[in-house]
Parts: sequence; C-alpha cells; structure tokens
Amino acid sequence: MSPRPAQLLTLYFLLCAAPALHAQVTLPASVTPASMPAAVTPEQGTTGLLQTVPRLVWRRPDEVEGAFARIKALDGDLRFQAAEHDRARLDRLVCRGLVDFRALPAEKTAEFAFRDHVRGRSWMRPAVALTLIRALAELRKEIPTATMTIGDATQPGCGQVRHSVLVRWLEDTAPGVGPATAMANKAAPLLGVLAVVAWQAARDLPEYAAYFTSPDTPVRVETQLVGQDVTDDGRLILRTATRRFRRLGDLGVPVPESETKAMWRDVKAIARDGELVRVRKIRVSARGEQASFRWLQHWIDPDDGRQLVLISRQRQAKRKPRVGGVEEVRIGLWQERKPDSFPKEVRWYATRDKGGRKPHWEAFMALREAGHESHNSGRDVDVSYVTMGNTRHFAVDLKVLDVAATWRWFQILERVGRDTGVPLDKLMLEAKVARQFRLRLPPEALQTSLWRNHVGIVPGHDAHHHVRTKTPSAEADAKALEVLMGMRGR
Repeated sequence: MSPRPAQLLTLYFLLCAAPALHAQVTLPASVTPASMPAAVTPEQGTTGLLQTVPRLVWRRPDEVEGAFARIKALDGDLRFQAAEHDRARLDRLVCRGLVDFRALPAEKTAEFAFRDHVRGRSWMRPAVALTLIRALAELRKEIPTATMTIGDATQPGCGQVRHSVLVRWLEDTAPGVGPATAMANKAAPLLGVLAVVAWQAARDLPEYAAYFTSPDTPVRVETQLVGQDVTDDGRLILRTATRRFRRLGDLGVPVPESETKAMWRDVKAIARDGELVRVRKIRVSARGEQASFRWLQHWIDPDDGRQLVLISRQRQAKRKPRVGGVEEVRIGLWQERKPDSFPKEVRWYATRDKGGRKPHWEAFMALREAGHESHNSGRDVDVSYVTMGNTRHFAVDLKVLDVAATWRWFQILERVGRDTGVPLDKLMLEAKVARQFRLRLPPEALQTSLWRNHVGIVPGHDAHHHVRTKTPSAEADAKALEVLMGMRGR
C-alpha cells in the first residue's frame, strides 16, 4: 500500500531535519573476523556499544556529491586518496530533502515499474521525480500504452553507491521500540565497526537464484551500522550497509588445495606489484581483557586493476606477505573512479588445525550489486528504453528497442525538465545503442542541441539509459514537493 501524502510529507521533513544525537563517539573494540557476533543486551546495544557508531551528518545533496568528487579527484596518489577517504568518513554523510520514488502516491507513479525490489535505490530530488512523472504523462498522450521502468536512482540518504553494498534506513516506531533498536541489540564489534553477521540459505534469496547451484548454499550476511541519529521524540535512526557472500564450492567439501594455491599466488602478485595504501592496527579484545590486535592491510595494483586486503595476526611485509597468521583474504577488482568500492570481491576465511599451522580455507563471493561513480545525490536515474510492447525493459535486446519513441521521450524529458526547473544535463547511452539512433533517426535530429549537447556515449548503458539533470534549486524542489504531495494541482 502506498503511503498517504501526509505520511510521505512527514518522511520528507524527517530527511530535511538534522536532529541532535545524545551519544559520544568512542573507539570500538573488535572480535576476530571469523567470529560470529553474539547478541548483546539492550543496555549494551542502545547505550553502550552503539556509542561507537558515528553520528549522521546531514548535508545538502550537492554538498555530499562534492565531498565524493573531491576524493575521486585524488586518484593520482592512491595512498593519500585512501587516507582522505577514511578521514572524510563519507558513510556518515546523508542528504536532506530526497523523496523515495517508490513510496510516492500510486496515482502519480502507476505507469512506472521498478527493475528490482531489493536494492532500495529509488531516492531522488523532488524536482527530478516530478520531471519523470510529468514527462511520462506527456509521452502517454502520444503513445497511450507506453510504460517505463526505474532502475538505480540513489540509495537511502544518498552518498557513494558501492559495489555489492545495500544501504538501508532503519527507524524506530517509538523510543526503544522498532527495527533500529532491534538491529542495535544484535550487533557486536567486528574489525573496528559494529556489525551483525547472520546466515541465510540460497532458497531465502529467490531474486538471486541465478547465482546458486543449490538451494542449500550458505550465504554470509554482514550488516554494518555506519551511522545513527535520534529524532526529536527520541526514536533511534540507523543507517546500515549490508554485504552478502555466497559460499563457493560444494557443500561439505573443502576448497581444493589447487585453488588456495592460486589464491595465494594472486596475493603475492598484488602485494609485489601494487601499492600498500592502508595499514591499520585494530584491537579485537574486549575492554578489560588482555589486549589482542589484528592488522588490516590494503594493497591496490592499478595496472592490473585488482586490490587486496589481508587481516592478519602479525603485520605483513609490504612486498612479501606470508600465509602464517593470515586469517582473512579479500581479493577484488579495482576501478579508478570508484574509490573504496570492491567489485567482484572474494573473501577467504582461514581455520587452522590444532597445531595452528596449516590453514584450511573457505571461500565466499559477494553477491553482485552495481556500484556507481555517480548516483550519489539524487539527480541521476537509470531508466529503461521505450520498447516494443513494453517488453524486455532492462534487457540488452536491440530488437525491441523503439528508437522513435525513445527519442520522443528524450525530447519531452528535456522540455519538461526545463519547465520544472531542473534542466537536463546528460543522457548516457551505450555506443551500440547510440548507433541505432544514428541509423534510424532523421538527419536533422542528430543536429539538434539535444543530441549534440546532452546525449553522451558511456559504457554500461546498453540495457537502460542514464538520466542526469542539473542540480535543482531549493525553490524547484520545494515547488515539486508540493505537487507530489497533492498540495497543488494534479
């Protein structure tokens, strides 16, 4: 059931607010990475360990976008970039004034579908949301059966959209009661952050069935508490980041030694040829216990496009890490314009025999969720192409692409955006899709300002186009919100 306008208006003003937090931030203790965190008592969760979770910092969307842009611009010095990324603590930055397109009144969005019901990346600036709604309404005057499908906009609270990470927004229904407090009371320290580690089976994730060969495949679900706040009436708000990892290999069968040797060859190659960008010493023993630490070291090899993280009992040599003492290995791709994102991450967890020498490894691969260079402030939206019979939205299928109707959509989008106060910036298309436009559109269309100044060729946009607007003004967003809430004409 879609929320009533009054409910959504309350949500909007909550996201515009910056309520005070009454907890002091301290440095957390941790447990070993392979440990399963035990549930903590409400006293520990809501007034103790929770104090280690940073306070959310509320900013305008353009300020959050600018913070990430400044980090990306430091790509000439990977070590300095990593240090600045850590110092900026981008996870705690959240945008004021976004609306959840999925939660808008149904009569406003009935002709839109959503590519998935998992990611929750359907948040955008009000003026952008209104532009999409009005543009499709205009298109349907000419093509009454046309529908569109929304993919990624931005995540709850906006900010950097990382590979394999799902950001969630949890809010209690009353002080001490609700999903945020429930999550806090399950959390325990894990390598310097507060987290909940749980296990699912593949059968619990039907939308990811293509990833699994067995419904019994275990999935490790790791949810970090990355930010918190408290409303004026004392209700806890949590921002969480969830990563899910499927076990590789057959159930009950150890990872073959040949694969572990190949993994370790990769470890040595990345450490030898890459740059060590992070070194952290993390306490993993509880307060009052004998101090125990783990070392987290992070290498990036930009030439090979890979990165490596080792969690070890001892600090590893910069160029020649050794298997002894290593408890966890993380290997993934590295992309220059997406710092601190970890595409196609594989994690290896070690257990050792009674002598503590020979490790036995289990391997897990992150379930894929797209990462983005943009989509961090609510002015970027992935939208399907207009297709024949509204079929195969977000599929790579040029046979059903309706070039004429999609071009008309682009024209209407440009005009409506301008009228709504949010001019079009870019429409991003894959090269092979743009080729179809060049072949099928009349020559005069290719000479327009729309084609020459706004259509751009960007890889990764063969199943959808990427709409980016200029940054809306505060006035444009305020007027758009009134319309969206039904407070002004329909």
